[in-house]
Amino acid sequence: MRAHVLSVLMLLAACGTAQERCERGLSREERHLDALIEETRQNLARGYAYQTETRDVSVGLSFCGRSGYYGHLGWCFDNYPNTYERRVAVDPESERRKLDSLLLKREQLGGSSCSAQGRPVAVSAPAR
Repeated sequence: MRAHVLSVLMLLAACGTAQERCERGLSREERHLDALIEETRQNLARGYAYQTETRDVSVGLSFCGRSGYYGHLGWCFDNYPNTYERRVAVDPESERRKLDSLLLKREQLGGSSCSAQGRPVAVSAPAR
């Protein structure tokens, strides 16, 4: 019984307050924006981006059951998805615009905090 009570208390403690959940969400968005900014900077430095493609590759035959008029066993081709990364040329101007908008969004998000009710609140700069 004691173990059940302790496990329930630990689960409740792990949930955190609304403000803590909001702050976790903001930091997750900041990390995502940072990754996009880094990827865009690398694309600009290289002059190309990587695009991921998935293709089915035939790897052989296997013995399988077939449905149909005769309903007999037979040979089937085995296809598995294989992921490739290929280089794609980027437009430097559009990448710079994308980087500028990401940096602006990151700056706006950096000035955000959470209220006690768990809602994001924009923090304004102090008046001079």
